[in-house]
Amino acid sequence: GQPRAKVIVTTRTIGYRTAALAAWRHYDLPFFDHGSARENMTALLRHILPPGKAQSHLSRRVNDALEESDAGRMAARSPLLLSLCAALFARGTPLGNTRVQFYRAIFKLLEAEPPPRAGPPPATSAVLSRFLDVLGWTLLNDSQIREGAALQACAKVLQAELECSGLKARDLSESCLAYW
Repeated sequence: GQPRAKVIVTTRTIGYRTAALAAWRHYDLPFFDHGSARENMTALLRHILPPGKAQSHLSRRVNDALEESDAGRMAARSPLLLSLCAALFARGTPLGNTRVQFYRAIFKLLEAEPPPRAGPPPATSAVLSRFLDVLGWTLLNDSQIREGAALQACAKVLQAELECSGLKARDLSESCLAYW
C-alpha cells in the first residue's frame, strides 16, 4: 500500500470492499451500455466535426467503427475512452482490433498533438515515455514528494540509462516535465 496516498482509484468493483475505506468518500463513474455509447459518441462527433458532408450518415459510420473493433466496443463503455474513440474517429484513425492497437493509436494521437505551449519534444518518444514511467513510479512510492526531489529521482535513472552527466539528465528531466 501507499500509506501517504490521498486518493485511491479502483478500476473494477469486483472484489472491492468499501468497508475498509468507510470514512472515505466514494464516487462511481458509470459505464455506458453499448447502445448509448453509440449515441454518445455520435453526439460528441456532431460537436467536433464540421457541419455538412463529414456528418452525413454519422450514426451508421460510428456504429460500423464500434462493431468492427473489439477494443472500440470495450472502450465505448467508459466516458474517457469514448471521448478518445471520438477523437480518433474524427481524424480518420482506425480504433484497432485489439486493446494494444487501440492504446497505441491513443498514444500516437497524444504524441502527434502535444499542447501548443509545449513546443517541440525535448527528446525522443522513447525517452519521453521512460521519463513518465520513472515519474509515475516515483509519485506512486511517495505521493507527497516535492517537485525537485521527483525530478532528481527521474534524473538519476535517466543519467544511468542514457550514460550522461547528472546536469544533463536533470536538464532533460525538467524539459520532459515541462513538455508533459
